[in-house]
Amino acid sequence: MPRARGDKEYVLPVKGLNAEANLLHFPQEYSPDLLNMEIDYNPQMVRPRKGMSRSSLPRLADTRNTSDHLVAIQSFLWEGVGGDPALDWIVVQISEWLYFFDTDQLSDPTVAVHTERYDLTDALSGTVKGTAALLEPTRVVFANVKGNLLVTSEQIDPVIIQYDGTNVAPVVLGLKIRDTIGIEDGLEVDEHPSTLTDDHKYNLYNQGWYKQRRLTAGSKTESDPIAEYQTQWTSEYPSNSDIVWLGMVESSGDLIFDAEWLRDQTFGSTPAGRGHYVVDAFNIDRATILATPSGSGMTSGGSSSSGGGGGIVVGGGTTTPPVTLP
Repeated sequence: MPRARGDKEYVLPVKGLNAEANLLHFPQEYSPDLLNMEIDYNPQMVRPRKGMSRSSLPRLADTRNTSDHLVAIQSFLWEGVGGDPALDWIVVQISEWLYFFDTDQLSDPTVAVHTERYDLTDALSGTVKGTAALLEPTRVVFANVKGNLLVTSEQIDPVIIQYDGTNVAPVVLGLKIRDTIGIEDGLEVDEHPSTLTDDHKYNLYNQGWYKQRRLTAGSKTESDPIAEYQTQWTSEYPSNSDIVWLGMVESSGDLIFDAEWLRDQTFGSTPAGRGHYVVDAFNIDRATILATPSGSGMTSGGSSSSGGGGGIVVGGGTTTPPVTLP
């Protein structure tokens, strides 16, 4: 069938906004929608909606020369500050700095609520993205949590900012997870390697092989079960499917580790359970764990702020005081 063809005219929306007309037959020189724009008192003028500009914050102008740097500039309405429903602040981020303004004082935007500003570089994470150069152009994410301000981004550890009616107290949160994944050590699940790499050793420790075991009945001496396994099985080390406590047997009233008994078990291709270690979610220091394998990194508390055995632990926060404005 013949292809229909026609001409379509494109016109500027000089007559303003009209959201009621049919989109298939829209009046000329109108706009069906406007993003971050407003109609001037002259209906033939469409201009950007007013917002925060650099010149409106002269007191902060010395913090960063935006003409020479690509920096993040944004604001966030912090409602119910410190749990007070009558207190609202505007938090302004300029590069790595946070400033606080009371909404009741917006007639003079150069007056900050406090003489302090918070430097987000105090919360840089231990990841490859945790650098000041990457933080400066990044708009962080804000959230209001029961009157407290939560600040997050890929470059920093989570920061919760609290207000007690007098002082602003930023606390960098430590986010920890139980390491149920381990390291990719390049081995099949049921493979018994002839050499022991640090990656495989970490996996074995994380699966329960970290603990020293008795090897002889009547002896109080405990030894490394990994080394004992290698000795008994001619330079073969445990696999990722071997469960160490299934090699514990009773001998003359004592519970000892017997690598031969363990080898007689059939584990198939099912990985042994992992998760002995609780590690920093953004900066896993496995080298320290290998040097001191007996510590799990788990605290004894039962609340969500101190641990207690869950998959995610929030705790270990450090208070970093704000910096006084120059």
